Amino acid sequence: MINKETFLFLQDLNLNNNKPWMAENKARYNTVKENIKIVTSFFEASKPLVDFLNRGIEFES
Repeated sequence: MINKETFLFLQDLNLNNNKPWMAENKARYNTVKENIKIVTSFFEASKPLVDFLNRGIEFES
């Protein structure tokens, strides 16, 4: 799950998207990066199951 610190970091980054701020927040960035990697790995691992479940679903517009 994407943790609260990730969202807080992204909000702060939105307000402070510059090199000095990033240099000061490198540790936070690395923590957030690891959180995103974990979440991404979960979704990548879940893809075959989701594909299997959605195989027979048809959508109409």
